[in-house]
Amino acid sequence: MKRRRLTALLLGCALPVGVELLVRALAPAPPPALLGLPPLIPYLMYDEVPLDCQFGAAFQAVRLPPQALPPKPPGEVRVVILGGSVAYGLGASGRASCYDRILERRLRASCPGIRVINRAKPGYNTTQCFLTLAFEALGDDPDWVVMVDGFNDLILPLALDKRPGDPFLLDEMKAKIRPATWSDRARALAGKIRTLQLLAAWRTPKPSLPKPPTPEVLAEIRRIAVRNLGLMADLLKARGVKGLMVAEPIVNRKTCSKEERAHLDGLPWGEDLAREYPPHARALLEAARSSGWETLDATDLFQGIPERRFMDVVHLLDPGQEALAGCIASALGPALP
Repeated sequence: MKRRRLTALLLGCALPVGVELLVRALAPAPPPALLGLPPLIPYLMYDEVPLDCQFGAAFQAVRLPPQALPPKPPGEVRVVILGGSVAYGLGASGRASCYDRILERRLRASCPGIRVINRAKPGYNTTQCFLTLAFEALGDDPDWVVMVDGFNDLILPLALDKRPGDPFLLDEMKAKIRPATWSDRARALAGKIRTLQLLAAWRTPKPSLPKPPTPEVLAEIRRIAVRNLGLMADLLKARGVKGLMVAEPIVNRKTCSKEERAHLDGLPWGEDLAREYPPHARALLEAARSSGWETLDATDLFQGIPERRFMDVVHLLDPGQEALAGCIASALGPALP
C-alpha cells in the first residue's frame, strides 16, 4: 500500500514537469532582439488602458485619443508628458479638465505655437518612462519633456509585491507573448491573492499586508529610479531636448479633507507611504538635478488648503488638475520662446 501511494505521489509530481517540458519544447522561439536590446523590451509597454479594473470608469472619462503626430511645422513648440496615472490625468471629470489640456491653454497665452502631447500610461514607473522616451517621445520631436512620476516606483513594490523597477502588468504582458509556464501560473495566482488581500485591506479599519517596507527594499527602489533618470537625461542631452522632472503631489495628512484622510487610512501602509514618499521624491529630484533635469517639487502643492483636491491618495480631482497645471505652467512659461 505504501509503495502504491509513493508511486502515485511521484507520478503526480512528474506529470506537471513532463507537461512543462513538452510545452517548452513545442513553444515558438522568443521574439528576436530589438535594436540590440534583450527580447524583454517589446512587452514592457502597452498601448491601451485597461478598462476592466477598479478605476475603469475614471479611465474612460479621461481616455487619451490616438496620437499619430505629423512632422513638426515651423514655429511649433512641443512639450511631451511622461508618467503614470497621475500624469495621464486620472481623477479629472473629462479630458478637457485634465491638467495637460489646461496647461496647453495656459501656455498658449504667451506661446501660441505650443502643443502638449501626453504619452503617460496608468501604472507606468520610471522604467517604462525611460522606454517611452526612447521608443515614442523622442519621435515626437519635443522641445521639452515633462515627467510626472516617482510614486509608482514606490507603491508597486510595496503594495503589489513587484520587484523594484519591474514594470506594471509585466507578467500579464509576458503571458500574451509566450505560453504560460507553471511558474508563470504560480506567480499569477500569487498576484491574484495579493490583489484580494489589497482589496480586503481597504475594507478594514487597520489595513496591513504581510511584508512591511524594509530599508533595503526602499534603497533598491530609489537606486533603480535614479538610474532611470540618468539614462533619460543622457537621451535628452543627446537630442538637445530640455527635461522637467515633477514630483507628483500626495495627500498631506495634516491639512487634507476627511475624505482624503479616509483614503490614506484605508491604503495598505498608508502611513508608510505618506512618510516615505516625500524623502523618496526629494532624492529623485536631487538626482534629476545632478543629471541635468529642471525640477519641480509638487509634493506639498496643496499644503494648507483644506478643500478636497484628491480623488484618493495621489489622483487629482478637477481643482487639483487646475492647480497642477498652473504649477507646471509657472515652471515652463519663462523658458519657452
